[in-house]
Amino acid sequence: DLSDLPTLQRLRERAFIAPQHHTTYPYTNRALFSFYSSLYPSSLTRSFNQQLPRMELQALPHRLGVRGYRTGIVSPVAIRFEEDERMYRALGFDDFPDVKADGKLADGESMLALDRGALKLLEGALEELIDRDERWFLAFHPQIGHAPWPDVSLDGGLETVAERGRALFQLQDRWLGRLVDLLERKGRLEQTLIVFTADHGICTKLGDPELVAGRLDAYSFHVPLLVWAPMVLDETHRVPWLTSHVDVAPTLGHLLGVAPTLPAQGSPLWDERLARRTTFFFGNHYLGADGFHRGGEFVMRAHVADEVYEAPGRMAFQEQHLVPRDTPRHFEVQHVIRRMVGLQETWVRHFARRDEP
Repeated sequence: DLSDLPTLQRLRERAFIAPQHHTTYPYTNRALFSFYSSLYPSSLTRSFNQQLPRMELQALPHRLGVRGYRTGIVSPVAIRFEEDERMYRALGFDDFPDVKADGKLADGESMLALDRGALKLLEGALEELIDRDERWFLAFHPQIGHAPWPDVSLDGGLETVAERGRALFQLQDRWLGRLVDLLERKGRLEQTLIVFTADHGICTKLGDPELVAGRLDAYSFHVPLLVWAPMVLDETHRVPWLTSHVDVAPTLGHLLGVAPTLPAQGSPLWDERLARRTTFFFGNHYLGADGFHRGGEFVMRAHVADEVYEAPGRMAFQEQHLVPRDTPRHFEVQHVIRRMVGLQETWVRHFARRDEP
């Protein structure tokens, strides 16, 4: 029911909707690495950005940039956490306008105010680009939706995490509505792709004390995805299979006619082979577990306890889903995850075009 989210309700009418969409990692910069590159992140303690300081990837922003698109990330604060700006430059982003360079809130200052300032920056950038008849690939990374979720209601009466989260959806729906109105006023809405998603879900007890630690969970990985594509859709297209953040860049690349120059690990949302794919979920350095989905079943290995779980239908692991230790299935799951973690380290190093040994 999107009756309280009128912008998303409108965009849904001519969009790809992925009800089973998942992030690759419950941590912002690793999730967004996958979102823009179509590559899984590292499952190790250090991210690829930290491992490979000279990393350079032929990711979607890069491929669009060399074709004349202006690329940038608009943020309320400077993108400096864990060398994030270096990572985004390695992916092909060129511009990083922000409201507050030091990222420190002064007395009485709120992240909500900074997000609103970032929205104005984005509106100004779009106006300028449209007036100059340029093409763009811009990302808006507001921070108000990052846990812990504040109460943004007028009376401050929202008590539960779900209530506060819904109010934040409504707020960001209004912000998205301002951008849609601008594009429509400028005559560009029908020529613009719009992606609405989340980097990840709740992943710490600070976000929700009820979170079960040490396991993968849909609460952390299952996120919304809407891709407004009016140039190819006249109605809502619901994607019937499980999808991942690694599938977003191939989807946009195909819609924009930009073939990948780097072997992507995802596929466009409409690729029927996704129904038969093994899709991975990493979270070792943050949740202590990695896992995958195959054939309608979610599988997880909790590394510290060396426990393997299998759950049908949904990423929600309970004690009854525990696989007996020292069984063939237990060792098979260990093997699949270890192979993928090792492959990923080799894969990204090969395509990162580093100039160190």
